[in-house]
Amino acid sequence: MNCRVCFRWFVCSVTMAVLALLHAVQPAYADAAPKWTDAQLAGFSDVILRGRVARVAVAKDEAADSIYTYVSLDVAEVLKGSLADSRVTIKQLGGQVGQTALQIAGQPTFEAGEDVLVFLEVRPRDHTLTTTAQWQGKFTITAAPAGSLAIRKYPGGETQGIFNDESRGAAGWLDQLRHIVSDGAPAAAGPIDTSWPDESTAAAGAATTMIGGRWSDAAVRVDTASPGQPALADAGERQLRDAADFWTANGTATLHTGGLQAAGCFTSRSPDGRIAVGIDGCGELSPTGATLAISGGWVSYDDGNAVPTFLGGGVITNGGDVATRFLAQSGCFERLMVHELGHALGLSDSSESGGVMTPFLACDGGFGSALSTTAGGTTLKLSPTVSVRPSAKPTFVPQGRTSIAGGVHADNLYNKVACVIGCGITVGAGVSVPTSPTNLTYVLTGSTLALTWVAPPAGDPPTSYQVEVGSSSGGTDVANFLTGSTATTFSVTVSGSSTYFIRVRATNGAGTSNPSNEIVATIGSPSLKPGVPTGLIATASGSSVALAWTAPTNGGAVSSYVVQAGSSPGLADLANFSTGNAATIFSAGGVGTGTYFVRVLASNASGTSAASNEVVLVVGPTCATLGPPSNFAATISGSTVFLSWTAGLGATSYRLQAGSAVGRTDLLDTVLPSVATTLTAVNVGVGNYFVRVLSLNGCATSTPSNELLVSVR
Repeated sequence: MNCRVCFRWFVCSVTMAVLALLHAVQPAYADAAPKWTDAQLAGFSDVILRGRVARVAVAKDEAADSIYTYVSLDVAEVLKGSLADSRVTIKQLGGQVGQTALQIAGQPTFEAGEDVLVFLEVRPRDHTLTTTAQWQGKFTITAAPAGSLAIRKYPGGETQGIFNDESRGAAGWLDQLRHIVSDGAPAAAGPIDTSWPDESTAAAGAATTMIGGRWSDAAVRVDTASPGQPALADAGERQLRDAADFWTANGTATLHTGGLQAAGCFTSRSPDGRIAVGIDGCGELSPTGATLAISGGWVSYDDGNAVPTFLGGGVITNGGDVATRFLAQSGCFERLMVHELGHALGLSDSSESGGVMTPFLACDGGFGSALSTTAGGTTLKLSPTVSVRPSAKPTFVPQGRTSIAGGVHADNLYNKVACVIGCGITVGAGVSVPTSPTNLTYVLTGSTLALTWVAPPAGDPPTSYQVEVGSSSGGTDVANFLTGSTATTFSVTVSGSSTYFIRVRATNGAGTSNPSNEIVATIGSPSLKPGVPTGLIATASGSSVALAWTAPTNGGAVSSYVVQAGSSPGLADLANFSTGNAATIFSAGGVGTGTYFVRVLASNASGTSAASNEVVLVVGPTCATLGPPSNFAATISGSTVFLSWTAGLGATSYRLQAGSAVGRTDLLDTVLPSVATTLTAVNVGVGNYFVRVLSLNGCATSTPSNELLVSVR
């Protein structure tokens, strides 16, 4: 046998085992559900209803051994699905019975007498209805001076008036939904249970909400519920551990991972003080729906305590196709677990964008600009240019068309930006995009903010106007909605204290105009957002890092700071979270080896400042002084070679080199699998080998040991 092949084979087989081991322990790098478009929500939903809430009650479902909040809804219109009953029941996980509560994060709340539009999924376990993507699937229809508005409340949002919520002109938006649904896939077939619970067990109430602070300072176990996350290596154990370590490192709680529980859901088993994380094993989440995960905890309000006692909690992830394509990415799964473990600990969603408790998952699911999936016959896309195969129109959807000037059908005139399902919309010849509205002004009378503008002076007439509101110039982070009318006035009721930057665009079937002039509307007496922090410095000691900076000298008072870190200047792909307090120092342990570009921003209820100076932070292992191996010796017995040496100072592994001449490495250059100072190679081919060994640690490689000539005859 050729000597090079023999020698390489021996060390290569050992090296492969080492590489496999090293691969299994590499650290994860983190990137809550995506913010679905209206059309995506429509595609995910089995039923879409408009109606009035008649009653809300909480009861224990004995079959599921869990607590639910039941919402009785008098149906005014079915936009999608086929229901025979004029009154249906929505069944939301969570609520309080006696002194025991199951608190589920992200659930919408309902009040008797409230007019709503709800996107609904069918729960697989019992064929009951629940909101699609939790809070994202519920809109409140409320009266406003210029016509009804559809408003969706974000979790964690502060009350700053109508512009803090996602608002749409109800009439125009409902028409848009009818059109989207009429071109989309039919509702899923199968029975739907819309019955009310047993009156003897139902008690008036509403779903309990997260309290916004942790339930317990005690150490808590975080267990994987079998089979874990099957699409990830080690069932996602590494990502779950890193997510738990995040909360331990910042002092919120002490979490220990590594336990395994039987398949099931934390919602339907007796709480045992632990947090269980696993894929849906009790039919709680629709596999064709839009909910990636639900989380929360069992708590007790014994003895009238204001802060409840933590009994146990967990996270249930969806095993459906869409969810799996997100959560099969280690970064997405870890990011979601950090967020959901926060809920399991009792933390509510944060209104600050970019923090780990923000309600939106900060990753694209690996789909880039286009998300496609077939769910119950529906093809969904993020791209607005995708056609969908024809399908039967659902019941109760108006089918009539109205012709207008130029032969264009009224149901073609919708904002194409929102089009996802049924995007094969054509516009009649001669229709062009409107020009911009002009002379936008506002008047604030009490709590009523009235906007007035002048219609576009040229181009085809608009069919609606789009109102954009930002917390800074040009922004749309506060509101972005259609008025649903051609009126050049629009009024809303506002409250709180804020400054808004407002623009109006004109829209028709051909597109949307450029914005009008921008106005700055000041409501109440808003505080200023903070100035910029300065003097950021960062130090690292092993895997522990410490940041310190100087508070802003201008602007409003700081309520917290946002720490951002990226893999290159200006990026925030490695960290983007709120410290949760106004302290000007921050420390963390367990930080992975690497180079971080770090900056901090100051934040309060009025906004977030620009970034501080950026610093480069290098985190590396702590290494002892490294010395070369010594006394390198070889013994030869036939085709077997025994190598030995004295350990090098500070070595954590060794590199073995062999060449066909002095100093060369053309025959072998590999890292050995352990810190052992002996090595045996068998069946070494005939030949001369110039061999040496070097010390390694996480920081450096030593000079070589003495070199030996090994001759095999």
